[in-house]
Amino acid sequence: MKLKKSSEQKFETGRFRDADLRMGETHWSHYVILIGWFFSLGILVVIVPLTMVSWIDVIRALTFAALLPLLIPYRFYRKFLGLERLEMFLFSIVGLGPPIVTLMLLINFLSVSPYQTSLYEVKGFDKVETLLTTEVVIKLGDKALQDQEKFRTFSYGTYKGEPCIEVAVGEGIFGLIVLRDYEFTNSCIN
Repeated sequence: MKLKKSSEQKFETGRFRDADLRMGETHWSHYVILIGWFFSLGILVVIVPLTMVSWIDVIRALTFAALLPLLIPYRFYRKFLGLERLEMFLFSIVGLGPPIVTLMLLINFLSVSPYQTSLYEVKGFDKVETLLTTEVVIKLGDKALQDQEKFRTFSYGTYKGEPCIEVAVGEGIFGLIVLRDYEFTNSCIN
């Protein structure tokens, strides 16, 4: 095999004889991978706490969306996108999977049906101390939001013993509940 002096050299593999191998060059897929990863991470950190979805479900969706593009044959990536095997793997896992899930959660978050505001009576609270934070999990009357502990958990300084909380929630286009706003009040009258 004769090497060229430029950054390209020829190599032979089964189907792709004399294909160009990039050496030391930055490919467009590298930018997509980086931008996709940081975009997804930033948006997920903001949206997931305000959406009624657990981090376990988000990780499952990320895994599914990241592995799904790997079902596309390598020939396609090589022929149409010019990606090597490692680039194809990283592009699928990091560059496509997380942005797809993030875009779905973002669309759900931005396309919420009219919000419904509800007033709940606070019956009590549990103080939960972790290594880094102290949180309060409030108990509401009539077991409201019982299965949505995420919407009943607040930082310790936020809850100051008010008897009621007003919560505005809505349902997104994909059926996930989104928290718009909450406010602790002293008046329990609608």
